[in-house]
Amino acid sequence: MDREFFEKLEQEETKKYDEVWLIDAYREANHSLRCLNSWPSRFRNVKSVIDFGCGNGAFALEMHNRGVDVLAIDISKNAPSQECKDALGENFIVQPLWHAIPHSGPAQLGVCCDVMEHMDERTVPIVLETIASACDRLFLKIAKFNEGWGLRVVKQRLHLTVKPDEWWIDQVEAIPNKRVVEVIESHPKWIFLEVR
Repeated sequence: MDREFFEKLEQEETKKYDEVWLIDAYREANHSLRCLNSWPSRFRNVKSVIDFGCGNGAFALEMHNRGVDVLAIDISKNAPSQECKDALGENFIVQPLWHAIPHSGPAQLGVCCDVMEHMDERTVPIVLETIASACDRLFLKIAKFNEGWGLRVVKQRLHLTVKPDEWWIDQVEAIPNKRVVEVIESHPKWIFLEVR
C-alpha cells in the first residue's frame, strides 16, 4: 500500500463519516462509555487516556470530567458533540488512526471500542500498531457482524472488516512487543480484549 492508497482512503472515509455523524440516530451510542459503565473497575486510577475513534465523545467527556488527561481522535470533525469539543479543545484531533498519534508519551490507557471493524482490512495491522504504541494498556472492543444501517442510510457499508475472534487475536499478537493479556468478553456479536 502506497501513499496514494492512504490518501484516497482518508478522503473517502472522511467524507462518509462526516455525513454519518450528521445523522442524529447514529449519534446515540457510545461503546466506550458502555464499557466504562459495564466494567468500571478496569478504569480506576487512570490518569491519562486516548479515545481512539471517539465518536460522539461521551466517553472522552466523562473521563475529562473525572480529571483524567484525555486525547480524543476521530476521522470526522462532526463526530464529537460541541460540549465535548469545547471541553477538550486542542485535545480533540481530526485524523485517521493510521496516522502517527501526536502525544508526549504513551498514555496510561487507550480505548478503541466499535472502531476496528470500520477499518479497511488492509489497514488493520498499521492501525493496531499505531494505536497500541501510543498507550501502555489498550482496550479493544470489536464488532463481528455485518451491519445494515450504513447501506440503508448512507448507501455504504460501515463495518468493512468482519472477522472471528481468532483473526483479531492473531492481528493483535502480531503487534511488536504487545499481546492479548485477557479476552474480557467473547460474545457472538463482539470481542473485548485487553492488550499490553
